[in-house]
Amino acid sequence: MKAFVLGIDVNRASADPTLYFDKGSYEYNRSQHLDETAQKIAEFVAEVRPHTPIAWAMQYKDTRPGEEHDYTAEERAFHRVLPDENKDTFMHKTRMSPYVENQAYFDKMKADGYDTVVLTGFYAAECIYWTMQDLVEHGFRVIVPSDLISHMEYTHPMDGFEDFMLDVYHRRVIFTDSECAEHFLKTGEEQRNLPPARYTWDDMNSMYYGPGS
Repeated sequence: MKAFVLGIDVNRASADPTLYFDKGSYEYNRSQHLDETAQKIAEFVAEVRPHTPIAWAMQYKDTRPGEEHDYTAEERAFHRVLPDENKDTFMHKTRMSPYVENQAYFDKMKADGYDTVVLTGFYAAECIYWTMQDLVEHGFRVIVPSDLISHMEYTHPMDGFEDFMLDVYHRRVIFTDSECAEHFLKTGEEQRNLPPARYTWDDMNSMYYGPGS
């Protein structure tokens, strides 16, 4: 089973509270989950890099209503992670999902036998959601370590993913954790089994993951 890692918007604009908020402020304290997730992504990528291809997709513009602007070089910079400029793949995107604008890359990965994507990054309800949608629709299996994604606001990482319940049921999407995903990627391609689900179809069908959970 051949798999690669795809990181979405792991940049300072998405994940570094020090860029916009004064330390100690309410907004700064409420955004620490973003920095913590970026650090976990950095540690995860460092561990699995020898075992799998790494790709990064970045948006260079804030598209929120009233906030539209092109990101500065500081905002576009990677946060916490240390990409390998010689080995990693770098993609630009102007929409939530990088798939349409970078379809040639995904087609090549599929042609090379890669059928599984380990998806990490920001923000869960927007870019991660629509990237998952595109990957599943085009025949990829998606593994999502829930501790390696974050919403813009502090909430449960599974908030908003109820639409994927059927994909979870059929194992087209697996919500797991970083430890299990790491073990999966460090196992030889011929010996790999899908990681255990941290959140099953039954969990998603019976539990509430919205605000306050």
